[in-house]
Order: sequence, then C-alpha cells, then structure tokens
Amino acid sequence: MTDPSAQLLLFSVTMPTYVLLLAAKITQPQPIDVGFTQVLLALVFLAFVADQQQWDFQQAKKEYQRTARVPRTFKRGSRDDLDRGFLVSGLWKWSRHPNFAAEQSFWVVLYFWSCWTSQTYFNWTGVGALGYLALFQASTWFTELITAKKYREYNEYQKRVGKFLPNLIARQPGDFSDTKATGSKRKPRPRWPGVGSGLFGQGAAPQPTRVLDAVNKKIYPLRCQGNFE
Repeated sequence: MTDPSAQLLLFSVTMPTYVLLLAAKITQPQPIDVGFTQVLLALVFLAFVADQQQWDFQQAKKEYQRTARVPRTFKRGSRDDLDRGFLVSGLWKWSRHPNFAAEQSFWVVLYFWSCWTSQTYFNWTGVGALGYLALFQASTWFTELITAKKYREYNEYQKRVGKFLPNLIARQPGDFSDTKATGSKRKPRPRWPGVGSGLFGQGAAPQPTRVLDAVNKKIYPLRCQGNFE
C-alpha cells in the first residue's frame, strides 16, 4: 500500500497545474508559455540522459567485477573509473546528482510558471515545491553519507563537484582527469583485496590465469576473486 505522505507530496507538487488550468479559462496562451514548456521538456531530457549515463556505468562495472576486464562497450571512462566505483564523467562531472537536480528544477519551474500566469510573485502552490526540495536535501545527505563510507575517493569528489549545481570555484576537474594526466599522484587504490606486489603487482588488476596441480598434472582455470562492492 502506498504511503499516504508520499501521495500527499506528489499531489502538492502538481498543484501549480490547477492554477494553470484556471488561468487557461480566462486568458489566452502567451509566447512565454511556450518557453516554460520548452524548459520543462529540456529538464525531462536532462534527467533521462543523467539516468542513462548512470545505468550504463553500473552495467559496465557489474561486467568488470565479473570478468576483471573493461567491457568493450564502456566508452565513457577507463579501468580507473570502474575501480573508483562511482561515475565521474558526463553530466556527473559537473553535478554529483544531475538527475536529482533536473527533477527538482522541473517542479520549481512549474511553480514559477503558475506565478507568472497568475501575475503574482508567489502563491500557495509553492508549498509542494518547498516540501519536495526539503525531501531531496535530506535524502541526498543520507545517501552521500553512506556512499562516502563505501568509496574512499568520494570525499574528494565532493570537494570537486557540487551536489546539484556545478561548483564554479573548484580548481580541480570533477572527472579526476588531472590525476590521470600526472600519472595518478594519489595513493595506489587497492583494486583487488588480498593481492599485493606479488604475481600481479601492487594495485594491478589480475587477468584470468591457470594453476597447475603438480600431483595430478591437471590444469585448473583460476579467476581471482575480490570484494568489488
């Protein structure tokens, strides 16, 4: 059964459409209405692109964890990006949550549209947009708290990239391209737990190999396992 509070929130964020519906009965469409519509469609497209980029990355990471090889279809980064564990390219280079930013902006723009149509600076339908923004602030804070504990480079990512809006004063790129260009000055990342500087080298991703049983003279395939989560 759906949570009543969630239903109330969804109802409240759509309340500006009621104002637009009433205004449409007494006013004629204006060019600005076309502009608002185009902005809303652009935000929907932006959220779609951000979600698709995240989906492609997660699918590539899953394949990489299973085979220890960078998938051929992964065109948006390198092995370092997959080892890092979270996406830092595309729209995610400029915002830590571009999909969230687009979704919140959609409802805020819809509210501003209702204000323009009703010729007021603000109206009662803004309660829904404010509640939606507050929900995203709290949920995103909690999500990042967990993510920062899971991925050790996420704190650095937070310094480089804004939560929702681009960080215009950051001196380092959000995709960590500066570390790639300088040969990665940061400390080696333990990509494969349990593997040191022995057969595969420090921090190097081992390739599938084989082990010879000296007693039975049998060759067994060996795929090194590691904690990729």
